[in-house]
Amino acid sequence: MNKKQKKNISCNDATFLILKKLERKLSFNEKLTLTIHLLKCKKCRHLFLQTAKNADSIKKMNKKMRKNSVKLKLSVEQQIKIEKALKMKGK
Repeated sequence: MNKKQKKNISCNDATFLILKKLERKLSFNEKLTLTIHLLKCKKCRHLFLQTAKNADSIKKMNKKMRKNSVKLKLSVEQQIKIEKALKMKGK
């Protein structure tokens, strides 16, 4: 397979790379291959933009939730009671 053929990927492959990009950085070749496909394919470009937008919204929501979370401080007695209750439930 020559280099030109290698850069043409299916929409399924593009979707895989879009989702993979959410988890970790893509290699240079993966980025290049995906970019070429996105230039040609309107549907995958739309998926890419929506996915990026959703991921950004989720990050913002998580940040907001962490900021507003209530931190509970349990006494040692309360912690022991919870541990005992969990152990009893496991039997």
